Amino acid sequence: MPHRKLFLKQHSHLCVTCSQPAMVLLMDDKNFHSYNDGEGASYFGGYFCNFPADIDIPMAGIWNVVIEPAQNHTDLAMKWSTKTGHSF
Repeated sequence: MPHRKLFLKQHSHLCVTCSQPAMVLLMDDKNFHSYNDGEGASYFGGYFCNFPADIDIPMAGIWNVVIEPAQNHTDLAMKWSTKTGHSF
């Protein structure tokens, strides 16, 4: 499970590109720990087949980005970036 911890600003967007369908999850620390423990967790994002996935950042802070590929492949290619702007 690829994971990265990022500081993201409110009203920015997380753009994720992946070489295969995947769950792209954005969670705070509390929910990330619940997710790792196999418990229920709240997150932003979801299952994406078409990329780039563009997720609005609801508030500034430290966020955990988790990418769960639909199939376990060792050749998973992915990248992410952020962009600023306001959602309408």
